[in-house]
Amino acid sequence: MANDEGVTQSLGLSDLEATSDLVSNRLRGVQDHDWARDIEGLAWTCWQAADHLATVLLTFAARAAARTAESFPMARCSDPALSASQVISLVESSTRLLVFALADLPSGFRIFHPAGLADGEGYVAMACDELLVHGSEIAGAMDAPFQPPDQIAGRVARRLFPWAPNGFGDWETLQWANDRSDLGGQPPPGPTWVWHSRPLAEWDRSIPQWDPVARQVVERQC
Repeated sequence: MANDEGVTQSLGLSDLEATSDLVSNRLRGVQDHDWARDIEGLAWTCWQAADHLATVLLTFAARAAARTAESFPMARCSDPALSASQVISLVESSTRLLVFALADLPSGFRIFHPAGLADGEGYVAMACDELLVHGSEIAGAMDAPFQPPDQIAGRVARRLFPWAPNGFGDWETLQWANDRSDLGGQPPPGPTWVWHSRPLAEWDRSIPQWDPVARQVVERQC
């Protein structure tokens, strides 16, 4: 989503907090449902998707707190004995930890991510993307679908997927970029989709590709 001058609006910690509240409130509304339900198109149940979400957000927070540009492991927090309510609490608390870790990040500081060294805004955008996409999938599998507001979905899409086509709904565009659906006849990007995690000013107008086996961005051939 761009402003009248065509410049993508920046994302800040307040956007991450608002997105977390939106998704957590929706998941709280279905926490008494059957979280063993499968999510269509994924090899995960609702519980597994929420556990993945908590793990990713905690990992983001750990990397930001470590202030590291070096490779950093995932912060695994899986515990199959946890209830849906407890996993949602992990999602909420992990997001708050990420907000705390990013709050005093020095200007211009870069943090490790396999897709490329990210700035603070990059991590905010990636966290919002995870929350919106997985939150929507879980709620939809519980027969309580919700569509995130275009105002946040569009800004996340333009920050992480600046190559995404214009002229479509913001939420539909974000789903397409995350390989969840087609878009106006365009097929989804497939398993090679990846975020542009580096500062937006560093985008070179190409579409990066992810190697799901090597788990890294494919190096461009000169």
